[in-house]
Amino acid sequence: LTSFAAGILSGAAGILIGLNFNAVHAYMGEMMMLRGFVVIIVGGLGDIRGALLAGLALGFVEVFTAAYLSSDFKEAVTFGALVLTLWWRPTGLFGRAIIHRA
Repeated sequence: LTSFAAGILSGAAGILIGLNFNAVHAYMGEMMMLRGFVVIIVGGLGDIRGALLAGLALGFVEVFTAAYLSSDFKEAVTFGALVLTLWWRPTGLFGRAIIHRA
């Protein structure tokens, strides 16, 4: 049931994105997918609240980067945030620490 719902939502998203760009091709969602990956990693794997907050924060950072610097730097700032997060907190900002028990 979950896979069916995910397929339906993915298909609907693809149709809406295709309507927005007036064309459909295999590589049209590449940057959206990479931004989604950054949001999941920065927010913490398996943490919905962290992903929501990371998505909002990433949106604000991209808008302010485009407004005050240049829109060409949006991707650099996005992936810079990913690198800094992985360096500073590998489990994500809201991820839980991994406890190894012997």
